[in-house]
Amino acid sequence: MGVLKRTIDSLKPISEKYEKPVIFFLFDLLWCYIRYGSKRSEYILFDFYKKSGIERSTFYTRGNTKYEKIFNSEMNHDIFWNKAKFNEVFSEFIKRDWLDCSNSTKEEISSFIKSHNKVIAKPIDNEQGIGIHIADINAIDIYSNEDKKTRYILEDYIEQHPIINEINPTSVNSIRVYTIVDKKQNVDILSASLKVGTVGAIVDNAHSDGYAYPIDIETGIICGQGIQSEKPFQKYYYHPNTNIKMIGFEIPHWDQLKKTVLIAACKIPASRLIAWDIAILRDGVEIIEGNYTGGRDLMQYPSGIGMLKRIKKFM
Repeated sequence: MGVLKRTIDSLKPISEKYEKPVIFFLFDLLWCYIRYGSKRSEYILFDFYKKSGIERSTFYTRGNTKYEKIFNSEMNHDIFWNKAKFNEVFSEFIKRDWLDCSNSTKEEISSFIKSHNKVIAKPIDNEQGIGIHIADINAIDIYSNEDKKTRYILEDYIEQHPIINEINPTSVNSIRVYTIVDKKQNVDILSASLKVGTVGAIVDNAHSDGYAYPIDIETGIICGQGIQSEKPFQKYYYHPNTNIKMIGFEIPHWDQLKKTVLIAACKIPASRLIAWDIAILRDGVEIIEGNYTGGRDLMQYPSGIGMLKRIKKFM
């Protein structure tokens, strides 16, 4: 009953907007689950409630996850899941200092934190920004993993480009770019969006109330309204905390960013569908991390464009 109540509550804003009973959208949601494999959040984020059947069929949904095993070999999963391994494999694209605490002494951990102005501590195998925080010199025992619960990686704080920093200075506002590679190593960019955190947050993740703004791949210019995955019915022309106009905002170093991800995408031939988080620096770009598929939602909801047909072309 709890799931049904949450589903009904999530559909009420749609019911009120279109002046139709909730039961109408409840049955439509069920149909979309059966026909297109979409879960509740996808039905809402992808605006399925106002799309035709043909439009719905273009979206890469939960029901299409079978393709992930075709594009990404499980043998390389740990490279993208383990942040220390990722930094080692993709070291040519990483400029920041970092330290794998699981292979370091307390003295080395302490020295690393003291030798940098600000250090970010990340659980080595976290996702959605969970557990990321500013490193505390008094937490050496935690980082050294004495309790054997959580392994950490420490990274020098990324100093982002000034105009990116102005949008929200408390988080590194990264570019999420999805790349896809065919079996002949032809590579393309599926979609791109700017992720921006809220004031006070140190992460820009959608699951931490961050905002996502679609980027035109050719020009690097934000081409649509922002959206929060937790508040999908609200659209943002301006960043609501700093009041900076986002549509028309040009991402610095865009050509270099595209070149970087297209090269990185071909580094591991058996991993062909990857979502990259890229930091924009004053003098260039830097890869923060790569993710297997990186979430079907963020791939599509900022732009409102379904990617299923394009993905199938690369099989």
